[in-house]
Parts: sequence; C-alpha cells; structure tokens
Amino acid sequence: MILLLIVRVISTLSPATIRTHAAQLRERGFTVVQIPLIPASLIHIASDEISSTLSGLHTQVEAAGFHPINQQYLFREVCYRQFCRWDLRKPSDGEAAWGELISSAVAAAALPIVQELQGEHFRGIETSTSGAVVSWPGAPCQRPHADAELEHYGHAAADLGFRSFNCFIPLVDIPAGIAGDGTQFWPGSHDSAEKAMVAWELATADGWEEILEDPSRVHLSEAVAPACPAGGMIMFDVRLIHSGLPNRGRVRPVAYAIVSTGGATDDNFPSTSISDSGPEDSHSFPYWNEVDFVQ
Repeated sequence: MILLLIVRVISTLSPATIRTHAAQLRERGFTVVQIPLIPASLIHIASDEISSTLSGLHTQVEAAGFHPINQQYLFREVCYRQFCRWDLRKPSDGEAAWGELISSAVAAAALPIVQELQGEHFRGIETSTSGAVVSWPGAPCQRPHADAELEHYGHAAADLGFRSFNCFIPLVDIPAGIAGDGTQFWPGSHDSAEKAMVAWELATADGWEEILEDPSRVHLSEAVAPACPAGGMIMFDVRLIHSGLPNRGRVRPVAYAIVSTGGATDDNFPSTSISDSGPEDSHSFPYWNEVDFVQ
C-alpha cells in the first residue's frame, strides 16, 4: 500500500456518499465526484506545471528530429497518439505541487471508494501511474476503447480484489454531453470481456466519427458524457469502453492517477525514451496528414 504523505483537500466524502460512488463504480464502471477535492490554488500551480512540462517535451522531441505537433510519436515520457492530444507521464514523486495534487485526490476519493467497493477483498491500493492528458483545440474524437488488455478481464473475473481504476482530475470545468469536450463512457461495458466487445462493436459502427464530431446528432448507443468540476474526479474501471470527445476551442488539461489493487498494473507507455531516439528514427512515425484512421 502506498504511503500518502502530503494531503491537502477542501472537501471530504461522507460514508453514505462513498457507498454511492462504490455502487456506481461496481454497476456502471464509472462514478463522478461532483465536488472539488483540490484547492483552486493547487489546480492553478499544477496546470502551469503541465504546460511547462509539455513545452519542454516539445523542445526535446524536436531536437530528436520529430515534428512536435504534426507528427505522431510514442515515448516513455510522452505519447502523442492523436492529433492535438498528448498523454504525459508525470510521476507523483516529481514536482511538489503535482505530487500533492495526486496524493490528495487519491486519499480523499479513490482510496475510500475502492476500499468500500472491494470490502473483504481489499488488499491495499497503489498509484501505479500518474500523468496528464492535454488536448488542444482541433483534437478529434477518440476511437472508443478500453484501457485494459484482454488478459486483465480474465484476472478480474477470477479475483474481485484485482482491479485498476483511472482517476481523472480535470483542471478545468468539464461540461456534460457530447457537445462538451469531456469523456464519453458506455455504462456496464466493464463487466466482462464479452460485454466490452458488444459495446465496442456498437460504439464503432459505421459513422461513429461523424456522430461524435457533430453534437447535434444522436448519442452513440447508451453512452454517457458526464460533467465534472475542476478539482473533482471521474473514476472509471480500466475495462470500461470510453472515448475522448473532440476539443473545439480551449486547452483542456486533465491530471490522472491509475490506482491498482491485488497486483493489477496498467502502464501503456513504451520503454523507449526521447533521448534514445534521433532523426533516423523519425521516419518510423507518420505525420498526421498521412494517417487515415483515428487512434
């Protein structure tokens, strides 16, 4: 179990609220803490840290021979899996403010919710990965997907204490609905690999890109795109089918922590570092205008 040394929150969850979140996480695969957990001052500092980190990574990537905006790249420090949407690795033992934000959010919400969810199967919680997803205006919709590998579903079915959860901590207010720029979830699709596949097939049926790009059109199947205030938390099982919505007009930073129990792990960053790469490696990654699919 991790030791949470620095904790600074402005809201705590009552036992009844914790039970409600645990039930939602069990049944739907996601839950939303609709009250800010983190002080606005800490959110502001963390946002600045993320902006500075991304700027520095762009400089490093460009020095290695890649175009920081127009070309895909996948490194240990940053994965640029989709145009104008970056996934940054930021360990919680790095900058003081960042570590404080992650440890505070996990202690205030993730830990008590998971403990309530698992009951006698709870064997401690570990923050296996932390970072931030930053989307810029122009980021398209993501293809619906789950973060879990197939074998994770089998382990989770056999062991109720084997789980990983992604804890999104928005650093800006996230509006509800497909017209917003949040994340869309397919409730209940985490329950088994079979349900995840059914939901994925429905979500990726012909025309899904056009539906997600046009907020005037109908929701995909039974998907839900919840609102969340800055400093709140959207917590979801890594087995759940979900999709990032298009960004139509602002920089949207979302901090995240992946918390795991029972020996589960989740790390989708490659082992190759930016410093291990050079111009000769840049040819292995396409420019975004050459890619005819959405990540």
